[in-house]
Amino acid sequence: MFKANWTKFEYLCLEQLIRITISSTVIDDYTSIRLTIADDSIPKTSGNSIAPSYSWFNNDCEKTIANCKTDLHQSW
Repeated sequence: MFKANWTKFEYLCLEQLIRITISSTVIDDYTSIRLTIADDSIPKTSGNSIAPSYSWFNNDCEKTIANCKTDLHQSW
């Protein structure tokens, strides 16, 4: 698993954010620079689930679990 390179992040922040000049777009500039630095320093996940799929879990299992939950709920 990749982890963020905080040393690189800090270095890039110090290097690039010190150059920002005061202007009407300073917040936009700051935000843009920080996002670029984060993209360069912090790895992204693929967005794909790492949960394994269980071939034994089929419709019968789903129905059984739903029935158990219904029975449990009705017993209250």
